[in-house]
Amino acid sequence: MDLFLKGHILRVSATSVTWDGAPILAAFPSTFQADGVIDAAYNDHGHVLQPHRELGKTLKVLHFNLPEGMILQVNQWTNPEEGFFINVEVEMDPQVGQDGHCGNFNGNAADDDRLAIRGRLGPNGVEQADLIGFQTKTPISQDFEGFPTISECPSTLLVSAHDKCQKEEGHFIPTMECLATKCSQFKGQTVVS
Repeated sequence: MDLFLKGHILRVSATSVTWDGAPILAAFPSTFQADGVIDAAYNDHGHVLQPHRELGKTLKVLHFNLPEGMILQVNQWTNPEEGFFINVEVEMDPQVGQDGHCGNFNGNAADDDRLAIRGRLGPNGVEQADLIGFQTKTPISQDFEGFPTISECPSTLLVSAHDKCQKEEGHFIPTMECLATKCSQFKGQTVVS
């Protein structure tokens, strides 16, 4: 990430943004520029990065233009029932040897499926030393209360489980217990969406 931030540190959470440790973009809307490295804005413009998040929610979007043509859009979500989290979209030219949680961007969507990526990177995903711009990595559990982790759940099964759990629990972000249980129940079955 140093190629893009030129030695500076940008930290983004669901409730704050800092540049080299100092708060930025604290007002809504607002803008920030520094060192010819970053041009940033905080507003309600942009697109929803997670399907169905737009239902009844206020859109809070951070836009970052960085060197080398890198553009980040970050949607901040602060719903007490679902937790505080962000969705991030990165636009950039492909880098040599690029691969990660979202794929390798080689133009072949089939090898960017969750299980294909885990097949290449292993069950724990990108190694800490290879992460760009992230100080610490959340460990990936191999099981959840006796069930296999949803990391091992095929994408079609996970989508089906997500839909069923949403309906059963009545909120957008299903509990991990419901998802793990459903994925375990469906394992070995073909689900048509």
